[in-house]
Amino acid sequence: MYLLELIVNRTDPDILIIESIFLDNVKTTGALFGEEIDNIQGNRQVLNNWKSTGIRLMFTSSLLKLAMKNLGFELVKEEEYNDKFDLSSKKKSNIFMFKKI
Repeated sequence: MYLLELIVNRTDPDILIIESIFLDNVKTTGALFGEEIDNIQGNRQVLNNWKSTGIRLMFTSSLLKLAMKNLGFELVKEEEYNDKFDLSSKKKSNIFMFKKI
């Protein structure tokens, strides 16, 4: 969540697009951690000298929407990827578009 705060406070965007794994059917407190391999199709792409944790942090859509509302943004569009891409890392992914209020 701190990264969202940094993005909003340092860049003052009008539109923010966020991709996340769809977790609403997972019993969780709102977030889930997991390992992620860098530089494969569908995952984060890093430069050779970039240090990576190799860990992804995923939030439920309701927690993400609440965080963005608290940062002064409203949801404009949400779309589920599901089977739109033939990539295992994009299964059960959502993309959200938020607009500054």
